[in-house]
Amino acid sequence: MNISDRKYSATLWSQYQSGKVTVIPDIKARSPQAGDLLQGRDPVIIAEALAAVGAPVLSVVIEPRYFGGSPELLQRIAQATSLPILCKDFINKREQLQAIVELGASAVLLIASMLEKEQLYKLVEDAMLLGLEPLVETHNEA
Repeated sequence: MNISDRKYSATLWSQYQSGKVTVIPDIKARSPQAGDLLQGRDPVIIAEALAAVGAPVLSVVIEPRYFGGSPELLQRIAQATSLPILCKDFINKREQLQAIVELGASAVLLIASMLEKEQLYKLVEDAMLLGLEPLVETHNEA
């Protein structure tokens, strides 16, 4: 499926405008606080089940060290579902954006607190040039 067919924000807005409560399911293998979140379950099967019950989009955590994800996980889920996917990782360079586009992501999380202002601006621009929708996480107004 073409990335332009997997528009993350358009899908969310469509859900909202139809009067549905929009939920973004998050697929994450583990948490530093809670440990193993999958408990032996296959995350691809979980993604397929979420799609089957009407999830409009997915969020997939690919960060390996703290959250147990991987680029391969993103790719497997993108191949198994037709849902738009938000890739969550500690993104700080354009090469990472290019890689997640190739794996099937349609949106990317950029964390403002871990990036310099100009670096954030450049990553937002690069994401859009690559066809990714940037979602910028902030923790305060500044």
